[in-house]
Amino acid sequence: MKWYAAHVLMVILRDGHSQKVYPVYENIFLVQAQSPRAARTAATRLGRFAQKHSGRVKTNGHSAKSVFLGIRKLSQIFGPVDGPVRDDPTHGAEITWNYLEVTGKDSLRRLANGKPVQLKYVE
Repeated sequence: MKWYAAHVLMVILRDGHSQKVYPVYENIFLVQAQSPRAARTAATRLGRFAQKHSGRVKTNGHSAKSVFLGIRKLSQIFGPVDGPVRDDPTHGAEITWNYLEVTGKDSLRRLANGKPVQLKYVE
C-alpha cells in the first residue's frame, strides 16, 4: 500500500447569518491506500468524520459549525530525499507540496518569516 497526504477542506458556516468571508481550514491527513481513488475515498470519510465530531464553534461572536467542503489535493508521499526510497513515511520524506507565487523580494522575505503577504496559490 502507498501513503498519501490528503488536503481536506473544512469551512466555517455561521448559523442563520449571511457571510462575506468564509474561514476555510486545510487539514492535511496521512492516508494509506492501494490507489489514489481509494485514498480519496478514505480522505472523504475523514472529512465527514471531522464534520460530524467537530461540534459547535464561534466566529465573530456568532454560533457556527465546521462543514466538510471537499478534498482539495491528494499527493502521494515520496522519500526520503536524502536516502533510499521507501514505501512508508520516514524522516526526510516529502509529505506534500504547494506552489506559490509572490511579487517582489520584500514579499519573499515576509513569506519566509511567516508574515502576512499577498500571494497567488497555483494548483
